[in-house]
This record gives sequence, C-alpha cells and structure tokens, in this order.
Amino acid sequence: MHSCPGSLRKGQTAVVSSVLLCSLFLFSNFFKAARIEENVVHLSKPSVSVVSTEDNIVLPDVAVLRNLSETQALDLYHNYLSSFQALCHRVVRVGHLTDGGWDVCFDKPWQPKTKDCLVYSFGIAKDWSFDDDISSIYGCEVHSYDPSVWGEDHRRSQRVWFHHQGLDGEDHVKVFSARTKKGSTKTRTWQMYTLFTIKKTLRHLSREIDVLKIDIEGSEWPALANMLNTNMLSNVRQLVVEFHLESGKNNLVDKLLILKQLYDAGFRIFNTSRNMKCHDETDNVKNRNYCYEISFLLKT
Repeated sequence: MHSCPGSLRKGQTAVVSSVLLCSLFLFSNFFKAARIEENVVHLSKPSVSVVSTEDNIVLPDVAVLRNLSETQALDLYHNYLSSFQALCHRVVRVGHLTDGGWDVCFDKPWQPKTKDCLVYSFGIAKDWSFDDDISSIYGCEVHSYDPSVWGEDHRRSQRVWFHHQGLDGEDHVKVFSARTKKGSTKTRTWQMYTLFTIKKTLRHLSREIDVLKIDIEGSEWPALANMLNTNMLSNVRQLVVEFHLESGKNNLVDKLLILKQLYDAGFRIFNTSRNMKCHDETDNVKNRNYCYEISFLLKT
C-alpha cells in the first residue's frame, strides 16, 4: 500500500492541498503499475495463443466425423489446428523469421541429435534458409526435395543434398501443362515418390528422422495418408507441415481423419502459426486463414 508523502498542516487550505497531492500520487502510481502490467503481459504472451500441456481439442471417432455438417467440420478443422497439445520450453525458429523458417523443438529428448542428425525437407521453391541453417548451425544431414526447382540432383553444400523429385501418396510421374514466360504452354513431368521409396533409395529405412519438413502445396494430405498406412512415421521425432485446405465437406472430413490418425500415432502439436499470405476471402463468416504451419513432436 502506497502512503502519501508529506504531512498535513493546520488550516483548510493545507488540508485540501494535501488531499489533492495524495490523490495525484496514488493516481500516478496506479497508472504506472498498469503500464508495467500491460508490458509484462505483452512481452510474455505467445504469438498465437496460450500454451497448455493438456489437449485442447480431441477429434471424435470416424462415425461422428462423417455426420458433421460442412460448417461443423470447417470449425473443427480450424479449432484443432489452432490448439496446442504439448509444451516445448525451447522453440527455435530455424531459417527465416518470416515465411520459409520453421519452428523446431530443442527440448530433450526431441532436439536434433548432435551426431547422426537426419532431416528431410520437402518443398524448397527458392528458399533454402531452413535447410542451410539446420545443416550449418546444427550439423544435420539434409536431403532437400522439390521437382519444381530447375536443375539436376546435386550436392548443395557439405551436408545438404538436393533431389529433383517430389513427395506424394504413390510412386508416379505427374504430367501437367505449364505456361512459359512467352505465354505458350509446355508439358512438364515431375517424378513423385512416397516416403518409403525415398528412404529405401537412400538406404535410410533403419535411420531415425530428426525433423521431417513438408511444404508441398496440398500434396501433404495424400503423402501423410500413405505414411500413416505404411507406418513410416514411427521413427520420425518431429514433423513440421504446412497444411492447405480446399472446400467441400468430404474433403474436410478426410483431412480431419488424417489429423486424427496423426494424433493416434502419437504426434502432438507444440506450435501453430498461420501463413498470412494464404486466406479465403469467400469465407463470409470469419475470412479465416487456410494455411497452417504446424509443428508436431512424437510423444514419448
């Protein structure tokens, strides 16, 4: 409790002056404390929401998911990917602070190993910041995949290898038409593989993956479904994914089922953020973001 400075003097004027002085003193300290408290909350507040060590959202069984309306499924999707399910005390942004960087947990036992660290990075475009930093700073062996990047397979640096291939839910050649700079169309082909085929080709089937990063513009859904069905995520310690959404109830339910399978396989969300470049203006209710960058750790 603050006390008023000075002492009362005799006389009405002195009393009024002391009362005013005391009021100003207390008023000033009240707002000073309020400003301090506001700054503390601002500095300690997480960027997305309050972290909880308990599961915030639990996805229901398949039968319940199938009976959801499109609106219910959409709300559940956004709420689930905005929730936290595990507490990581040391979350490190590896790569750019903005788009291109990824949040990795450096708590034991999930931090990348100091020896024999292995990282798979699917989806590069023109941003190598994550791959370069996790290899040069933390000494990880990195295999980077992107069929959209021009160039042959090559060794980018001492610990980074580039592969001109893509990740998908099956092994196949993807054929599509692309527009050239001159306005004409050209047929392009991409070689796509499952994670099993990729690990087998690299002779990594028995190796543990410290971080599996996936940013492949919608192909993450069939790729993850295949990984879950073939048990290829059992030796992945951290999974960081950008999830992309398309409209349609059946599409939403299928995605929720994959998220439920990830949870059942032991993967817990420890960090979530929204890619602000990706939102749906046709969502008249909330104009929500439709790309989530999610970091999972495998529950021990």
